[in-house]
Amino acid sequence: MSQAIRARFKELNRRPRTGILKKSPFPDTKKPIVKADDDEATTPTLKKRKIDKRVEITFAETADDEAAFSRICKTLQDQFRLKEQNRALISSLMVRSYIYRRKDIENNPSHVIGIINKYPFLSDAEEFLLEFERLAGQKVNVGLFSTEYADKILAMAKKDHSKNIQLVLETFNDFDSKTKDENKVVAALQCLCYLLCNKGSHADPKTICLQYPSSINPTAYCEELTLKTPVFVWSAEDAHLVVDCQMLFACKKQDAAHTLLAAYHVFNIQYPKSLHGVFSFLETLYLEKTKINKTKLSNKVKTFIAVL
Repeated sequence: MSQAIRARFKELNRRPRTGILKKSPFPDTKKPIVKADDDEATTPTLKKRKIDKRVEITFAETADDEAAFSRICKTLQDQFRLKEQNRALISSLMVRSYIYRRKDIENNPSHVIGIINKYPFLSDAEEFLLEFERLAGQKVNVGLFSTEYADKILAMAKKDHSKNIQLVLETFNDFDSKTKDENKVVAALQCLCYLLCNKGSHADPKTICLQYPSSINPTAYCEELTLKTPVFVWSAEDAHLVVDCQMLFACKKQDAAHTLLAAYHVFNIQYPKSLHGVFSFLETLYLEKTKINKTKLSNKVKTFIAVL
């Protein structure tokens, strides 16, 4: 019996075994194995990252040549159309493109609408003032005329008995005390048109400050104007800078003097003969020690400054 059992086991040992696991298809591999949803072992596939080939303008971009200047202008134009603008980038690029921009404006005279289309941020109140300060090479004291000179000019105007000046003062005196303080700069500028008008020129305060009825849309009103020079239009509620019949931006009435002076310089516009005395006087206030103060003072203006 025992011999029969031993013979049976020998026969089993000689037969090939079945049911043994096959060798792994990934011998000695260090690749990660990810378990898929169907429980099959698969290797992960990596997607190739797309590279954006567009040229991006950064803070380091400087207008060293025409190509760089064109890229900066394009970026600023794109930024102007955005609702959420990158003000830090805008200010940086306006500074870096300043030299090329000024050369273009000075060497290629154009209507303001053409300049604004090319450099749209010059119609932005903040960048407009910064451009004027870059031209002047120094910080501009915005409130200088309002706080130190407007009252003195109105006091001098009261001593002048000409019909036109008295008409301006009568209109000004009709305002209440609060409105008087807001409008004294406008009244002073209108008086300056008569006080400093050159001989042989026709003084017209509407060429510098123009009041429009509150019931009229200011944009439509400006489009009907024939004035090509910068003009400060105002009503009881608001005020705007208008150049070439184009309304650029809203501003305070107290800022009328330096805003008008800045417009002539930023857009490279020549002073009208009738307003030469007014703006040469404003230059002595705002630009006395700057590189752009090149206007010669007439004897009339020199006398006015001495008495003031």
